[in-house]
Amino acid sequence: MSIPAYIYARFSSLEQGKGTSLRRQITDCRNRIEREGWEYPVSEQERQDRDYTDEGKSAYFGAHRSPGGALFEFERKAAEGHFANGAVLVVENLDRLTRQGWEEALKILTQLTAHGVTVATLHGNKLWRAGEKPDMGQVITVIVEAEADHRASHEKSKRVKAAWDKKVDAIIAGERKAFSRILPAWLEVCPAEGICVANKHRASIVREVFNRYVEGFGLPAIVKLLNERGEPSWGYGLKKGEGWNTAYLHKLLTNRAVMGEFEPNTRSRHTPTHLAASKGVVIPDYYPQVISADLFNRAQATRKSRRGMGGRANSQQANLFAGLASCRECGAKMYFQSQQKAGRRVAHTKKDGSKGEHVCQTDRSYLQCNNNRRGHACSNAQRIRYEYLERNVLDMLLTNALNEGSFAAPDRVAAVRNSIAEHERSIANKRLQLTNIADSLAVRFSAAVAHKAGDIEDEIVATEKLLVGLRADLRKEMGEVSPSEHLKRVLQLRDSLTHIDPEQRYAARVKVHHALRNVINAMECSSDGKTMIVAADSSLGLTFDHRGRCIDMSALNANFTGPEGEPRWHPDNEKAA
Repeated sequence: MSIPAYIYARFSSLEQGKGTSLRRQITDCRNRIEREGWEYPVSEQERQDRDYTDEGKSAYFGAHRSPGGALFEFERKAAEGHFANGAVLVVENLDRLTRQGWEEALKILTQLTAHGVTVATLHGNKLWRAGEKPDMGQVITVIVEAEADHRASHEKSKRVKAAWDKKVDAIIAGERKAFSRILPAWLEVCPAEGICVANKHRASIVREVFNRYVEGFGLPAIVKLLNERGEPSWGYGLKKGEGWNTAYLHKLLTNRAVMGEFEPNTRSRHTPTHLAASKGVVIPDYYPQVISADLFNRAQATRKSRRGMGGRANSQQANLFAGLASCRECGAKMYFQSQQKAGRRVAHTKKDGSKGEHVCQTDRSYLQCNNNRRGHACSNAQRIRYEYLERNVLDMLLTNALNEGSFAAPDRVAAVRNSIAEHERSIANKRLQLTNIADSLAVRFSAAVAHKAGDIEDEIVATEKLLVGLRADLRKEMGEVSPSEHLKRVLQLRDSLTHIDPEQRYAARVKVHHALRNVINAMECSSDGKTMIVAADSSLGLTFDHRGRCIDMSALNANFTGPEGEPRWHPDNEKAA
């Protein structure tokens, strides 16, 4: 019976992944297996289960032998006895297993052979047999080759680090040439000028993701939309991602490179995971900006507000009050329960005993305290008819209480907001520059550097003065929003809540839900069937009965200007006086 063969292949950098390194290693190893007559599957699918590959992982730092690495997985299986009956691991050369010196190389070989694995290398056709102690000649070979590989990697690491530091210094000094072919996925290198430019189509996808997210779409909904229309996912190397996923969109939404910022990283040699760490420098306008600072900031605010949302009922945004409505008795969230859907066919028994069928004409769903529903420490068993409540709450809130920021702002308002966000980002980056300069001056004083710090401080003061004026402009523009224009936009969106097209209906409902989270401060459902809502600024209180009818509308903390111009005057206080 022939011995089963496995292959291990690795390359260090993503740049190598664009070439044929991995394919060449696997092909050469398969040829060796065929020559030796070792057992190896015929079908490509089964062969992939025998091939262990690490892409973009350095053997000099041992990243491939840390959790998540393919060699780590193979060593784990060997230690657990998976290859006790014999196996052979074929590699191109010992340096594919490690470049950490002869001690590590000898340790890997002895551990693998002790657990039933024979190690075969292509270079020199060497063989370290399972269960056999290596002879002196083999040990010397390992020491000589491993030390040579380690020194070569060490020298290469120093050259690469020096070259990288030189590139970073040039970028800080104003150089805008692309430092690498590996760029954020929505960017590419302009062949003529050698600078980073935005890929128009991919940049439009980035903007779509951000805009849909701040409008209220969840990450799973955006992923589904991109995948269903066949939008190719982005990736590097041989194994590109199969379709879009929420993990990648999360990284995209938190990546400040979309605003043009470049933060050089360095890697610690002393951590087993070989993680990247910031060098403490941010270059604000190195990349082309594809997302405004205002939109980026709104996306981060949306992320914070999304905690506690989700669930099956939210997949179609059936419940506009998800995450908002709570039980007045115990504080638990109100559970949304759909009892029937319009258009559903339901069988029933007629008075004469015969069987019949009817079509439901309306949706029927309820809100109920989740604790009471589960029989846990709450006596509020009231079930509130959802459809009545939604219709009447929207009548009161959408036309009376929503501020303009909950929906698409007018062009002038959006322009001022964006300008404010960009200037705030500029100030933050300049302050970071000052911190870096202060650290530099602490090491060695330079008159030129100190003068530059003074210039940056003057720029910060000037920008802060500009911000004062811009914020005043924003208040003015917000005050000039036409009520009739606002009402028209809201009513148009309201009509789309029941649109026949499910995509348009869903888009409208997520926007309204997102808006409600911005304007409702509290929403409580009591055991007598009443629902109390307090607006976000606590200026308006609404009470609805069990049929969803508004039975009370109060000015809770409303402020008035007194007859003599007194601020924070209230008529109740006047009567008391």
